Amino acid sequence: MLQSLDYLEAVINETLRVYTPDSFLARVCTKKTVVHGIELNPGNMIYIPTQAIHMDPEFYEDPESFKPERFLPENKDSIRD
Repeated sequence: MLQSLDYLEAVINETLRVYTPDSFLARVCTKKTVVHGIELNPGNMIYIPTQAIHMDPEFYEDPESFKPERFLPENKDSIRD
């Protein structure tokens, strides 16, 4: 029964998008690499601004609106990876 609660899961996902528990993720680079022309070395800290990404219209249409429907299975293609 819980597997069929798509809308509940969509509400939870949208809540986590709008009210992001962490404003950023921190990761440590493990090998030398170049990202968008920036050289990263092992041990460098990388900060991913999750809250900014969740509110960016490039990733989510109308990001300031609460729309759980964007996370329903039939609409997941509208979210940019």
